[in-house]
Amino acid sequence: MVRFIFALLFKDILFKPVPGALETEYQTGPLDLDEDSFYFARQKDITRRLGEIEGGQAPHIARKVDAEHRDKKTMWVGALWDRFTGEDILAIIEVGTLCLVTERSQNRDQSLSQCLPTSVLVIICRLQAENYSGSAGGVPDLIVWNTEKREAKFVEVKGPGDTLSETQKVQLVLVWPVSSSLIGSTALDSLAFEL
Repeated sequence: MVRFIFALLFKDILFKPVPGALETEYQTGPLDLDEDSFYFARQKDITRRLGEIEGGQAPHIARKVDAEHRDKKTMWVGALWDRFTGEDILAIIEVGTLCLVTERSQNRDQSLSQCLPTSVLVIICRLQAENYSGSAGGVPDLIVWNTEKREAKFVEVKGPGDTLSETQKVQLVLVWPVSSSLIGSTALDSLAFEL
């Protein structure tokens, strides 16, 4: 879902004419997307878009791109029309609070959560723009949301003895600035109580 949100919010920037990045009109993404040069060649546009997202324009941008391309199922990198409805994507983008939820498996009654401002969407998009291929790993297993509460939660599910990968730890530090004491396991049967 994170990739789809990025695809919607950055479609025009993904396909900005950059020498050597778009060789044919049939490409589903720029050739430099997995390279450092992607960010640097579009840094001004990416910074502008991140400012628009920070300023609350993400729902407008996503709604416009979704309306223009969903019925045609236009193919480009990250566009997953059959997996997510427009309403689902907008519900995630429009929430007032994004949360990371972790829970220690040894004591399920002490659910831990730390809420973050919506600027976390800016951080997620910046990570995608700066390191598209490297940012895929480390994204939490689940994103659950409650439209009535205008709340979304990123959930990482770990079984007994499971640990976070190095990429997940980087994501925690950059996207969800929580202390290492919050890193733990989430029991699947606790998800219903978190909504």
